[in-house]
Amino acid sequence: MISLCLDHKPKTPLIMAQFSVSGNTKISTFVSDFKEAFGATLRVYQGKGKQFADPNGTIAKAAFDTIPRGTEFTATAALKVSSFEARCAEVLNLTVQVATPDNSALADNNAKLGDFK
Repeated sequence: MISLCLDHKPKTPLIMAQFSVSGNTKISTFVSDFKEAFGATLRVYQGKGKQFADPNGTIAKAAFDTIPRGTEFTATAALKVSSFEARCAEVLNLTVQVATPDNSALADNNAKLGDFK
């Protein structure tokens, strides 16, 4: 189960976005939920390669190793892009890259997930 939480920026109202992901969650659902939560585009790759994962496939199929049962993952708007990508690999065995909202370029690794919304 993955829980992505969008925290608030100073002087703005609290914005909370959460969703859960399991091994049988479709890639397309994971990508759209990430976009809704953070505003950025999530690119998910097959295994450790650079070929995009099948949007109709599952996270378990795209992972480069078995995802341990009961795995939990939390991300907040304060998390850097590079840290999010690394944690996806460590925790979910999933290769991902965060891209700009219009998907025209990869996001700056030092940007925070909350910077895109």
